[in-house]
Amino acid sequence: MVSASSALPEVVGTAGASAADTPAAFAAGVRSVLAAPETVRRRAARARAEVFSWDRAVTAFLHAHDALPTARPLVPEEARR
Repeated sequence: MVSASSALPEVVGTAGASAADTPAAFAAGVRSVLAAPETVRRRAARARAEVFSWDRAVTAFLHAHDALPTARPLVPEEARR
């Protein structure tokens, strides 16, 4: 359950829910998430977590860093294999 006014709905994806920043909306969202069977929730959470693996995070960070005009490689290309 995350705030719809944040960047977190993109992270949660279909593994959770987002709601307006009110207690009633959050409560409704929690009820909605909990209405799905636990096995379905766990499967969705695992699939979503795999999208954000450490390997992917590090690769994306290094790519973004190396794209900076004044950046020197943090890790030599041959070490990234």
